[in-house]
Amino acid sequence: MCIVEGCSEAVVNLSRHLQSKRHGWSQESAQKALSYFNYRKRSSDVGSLRLCPLQKCMAVVKRIDNHLKRVHKFQSSDPEYAKFLKIAEKFDPKSIPAKVNFSPKKFIKNISEHDINQSASIHASSCNNIIVHSFQNDIKFSQSSLPKENTKLDSILENKFPNNSVLNEPFILDSESELSIIESEDENDELFVPENSFLPLNNNIKIVLDKFENFLVGPDNKRDTDSASRTVGDVQRYFQLVNTPHFENISKLFNVEIIRNKYISKLESNQLKAGSIKKYLFSLLDFSTFLLSDKEALILTECKKSEVNDIKVKLSMWRKTYNREDRKKFWRRQDKDYMSIITPSEVSSYLCSEKARQAYELFYFLKINQRPVTQAEYVVTRDHMMFEILIGTAHRSGVCANVTTDEFKYAEIDADRMYIIPVAKHKTFGNYGHAYIVLSSEKFQWLTTFVDKIRSQIYTKFKNVFVSWSGQPMSSGAISQQLGSLWKKSGIYQINSGKRNFCATLLRKSASTGVRDNNIGNEKEIARFMGHSNLTADKHYHTHRTRNTAVKSSNSIRTYFQNNLMDNNHTIVSSTLSKNGDMGVSMTPPSERKKWTKQEEDILKKNFTKLPTMSEIIEIMPSIGIVTTPKKFYDKVRSLNGSPVAKTNATPKRQKIFTREYVLDLYSNGNELIFGGPLSQERIEDVLKNSSIIKKASIITGSN
Repeated sequence: MCIVEGCSEAVVNLSRHLQSKRHGWSQESAQKALSYFNYRKRSSDVGSLRLCPLQKCMAVVKRIDNHLKRVHKFQSSDPEYAKFLKIAEKFDPKSIPAKVNFSPKKFIKNISEHDINQSASIHASSCNNIIVHSFQNDIKFSQSSLPKENTKLDSILENKFPNNSVLNEPFILDSESELSIIESEDENDELFVPENSFLPLNNNIKIVLDKFENFLVGPDNKRDTDSASRTVGDVQRYFQLVNTPHFENISKLFNVEIIRNKYISKLESNQLKAGSIKKYLFSLLDFSTFLLSDKEALILTECKKSEVNDIKVKLSMWRKTYNREDRKKFWRRQDKDYMSIITPSEVSSYLCSEKARQAYELFYFLKINQRPVTQAEYVVTRDHMMFEILIGTAHRSGVCANVTTDEFKYAEIDADRMYIIPVAKHKTFGNYGHAYIVLSSEKFQWLTTFVDKIRSQIYTKFKNVFVSWSGQPMSSGAISQQLGSLWKKSGIYQINSGKRNFCATLLRKSASTGVRDNNIGNEKEIARFMGHSNLTADKHYHTHRTRNTAVKSSNSIRTYFQNNLMDNNHTIVSSTLSKNGDMGVSMTPPSERKKWTKQEEDILKKNFTKLPTMSEIIEIMPSIGIVTTPKKFYDKVRSLNGSPVAKTNATPKRQKIFTREYVLDLYSNGNELIFGGPLSQERIEDVLKNSSIIKKASIITGSN
């Protein structure tokens, strides 16, 4: 039902209806009305949402600070900015009226003190008393009632908002989000630095920052506008944090002591993560490089070249100190990503879900029929089509965000009846060329139905294949957000599971991990197809945990040490056996007998043609792989070769020279020789001259 009083028309697309000639609402106001009158589907509680405190703005947002800056063009240093932050109220759908009489007016900066003081009290009841203002009259609103110090509107509007229109640039939003991406909460909360009441920046700082931005986007760096704006924003935030009431020159704010003792301390006190601090310090490094290359900027800052060089050295050193903590975060994130890996069974669960079934039925019905689609039908077909593209390619979400209808029209078909759509606008186009969307005949027919029968019902001036319900381009983050919502509605993702919800990055990690863990092969080609190097895939996308290989690695280590220990034990046993053998002491064999197989006997016959020594056996045993003791090994080789027992140094009794009688005779007559003294032939013959053994001894001596 239409929300305008006096219009009872039942509508499917309220935003489009409000923009029609019948009501003449602006595009922006019509989009805000959906949030203001709580017509959006919300995945979270509305308790976190706030109403814009400006009584003629209908925005419902999560981050009032971002909304005031981006939409109403306030700066942190503006005194009105802090006041509006305080009076912003929580969004209560029950307090919103069912009907309105007039179109709201867009409000831009420089509000009168009267408006500020009355906003908090009036806002609750202002819904019933919305003042009529057309956009053509915005420039002239109540200028006579504004204080003289606040009448800066003419110059602001002429420079930043010609004709006061915001429709010349894309207003990016998502159909199921609470608000537009422009006004949404930043996913990286750690990058946000509270800016409660910053002092206004000196003009010299503003001039230098403008030069810095030109340096980044110019031929020196050739950065894209968004990247340059973020870097300049980081440096601007630095000066806001370290600014003092009594400004002297930039060199007093930009030096080693201030950066270390004030800026970094402030970042740490705000509990920013190591990666965010490194990112901010890197922006200051870029700023230092700029000062060294721009003499005019260096003069404006009143910094010395040597001081700026010192700052660069220190910044590089400080960034390295956060590497350790940043790596810890990386591994914690990798572990969580591994636990959140998207499995083939989960994909199958979604493809059999109610949401997927609705998409199938709509594609098949609209292929041969024509009828208007509702917002819910548009969203479910669009999101399902994006899901089908990503599970077949594992591309970044930017590929879906940037594929155009022209690229769709020039799709090629290969010999296997697979359709290939080249996409030029994506992150790594400069290194890897086009990203290719590959679809089967059936999936391509779905996409054709979506473009020709479903998307064609959306009023839009943009060529993106996937746009929001309001006809605006979708950002990469919005696509991941929508797919996460799809995953959640299908019942696959549980909030309390501790896992990450579905997003394009997690799908890419799942693909790289699955390809490697299952040894599918073709890793380099797959990495190139996904738009990154094989090294990048191994480092960032392959979420391989050491736990998976822990048992295998432990067994390898244990085998190494146990084999060495067995070799050492065999050496000790062999040595002991040798010593005991010399002493004539027999060793007790092990009680367990070794049962030799035919295969083991063949191995011994093949490798030992003659009887080896014990040391040779100990050395060769690990390579043969027969588990037994060296002694049993030796005995088996000897038995197979039919070799006799090796001769020992011991002399048999029958070979002994002296009989028992000779020994007793020697003991009784040669006692003098036994108890010491030199043993010469003359002395032996003299002592044993009366002994019967002298004859035999003299014969032996004579033979010598």
